[in-house]
Amino acid sequence: MQASAALHQALRGDAATLTAPISTLKDKYELLPAFLAVRGLVKQHIDSFNYLVEHDVRACTALPLLPSELLTAGADAEDSAGQG
Repeated sequence: MQASAALHQALRGDAATLTAPISTLKDKYELLPAFLAVRGLVKQHIDSFNYLVEHDVRACTALPLLPSELLTAGADAEDSAGQG
């Protein structure tokens, strides 16, 4: 009940303070119950995983490899090391 009351009080405040970064770990920890009450823990985990898959993994796989970063194995590595 306290988390809900704190959330309602925060929403009645200045709009600029709602978008300001939360700087201290203590402040973030105090907001956690209200965040989970509104959003839900399972939904947060699913959304976080979806963001990872849709944005971060795609960004990593879209990066071009330099020729020096290409992996070679076995006989291919030995053959290419002798050439050049």
